[in-house]
Amino acid sequence: MITWLDALLVTVWAAVTVLGLRRGLGGALWAVLTVVGVLLAGFSPWPGLAVLLSVVVGLGASWLASQVFRHVVTQTWHLGVGAVSGFVVGFFVVGALALSFPVKVIGSQGSYPSSDLPAPVYYASFNSFFVQHLSGAWSGNVWVKRLWLPDQTRSAR
Repeated sequence: MITWLDALLVTVWAAVTVLGLRRGLGGALWAVLTVVGVLLAGFSPWPGLAVLLSVVVGLGASWLASQVFRHVVTQTWHLGVGAVSGFVVGFFVVGALALSFPVKVIGSQGSYPSSDLPAPVYYASFNSFFVQHLSGAWSGNVWVKRLWLPDQTRSAR
């Protein structure tokens, strides 16, 4: 079932794809460094260090992309590389948003999303195409968990 949450997530995905397209190769560099920064922060043992790493890598990625690619290039392949990288980062952003709702713990089991959410939000997230198809991240490998569920993997240590 497609919900309003799915429509919102598709809009975010499209916006990040267009951002990559507009930046071209600078967008590709930004995309790669963004994913690397998020993974570095996910492997950090302390939340404060994770925030600091994210900010430093994010600002560094933006600065580096603006210095390396000072002029906006309009060649088709530059724009294509930027669009593909924006599409990939958009997927990571959509996954992070879809899996960011609270978990309700019942005994030793968890329920996602939490039924304590307001009814419109709960039904939209519970029936969401993205939430249903990305729920495999809970049992995925460590890289997927660190990327999309860093707080859950950190608390499991």
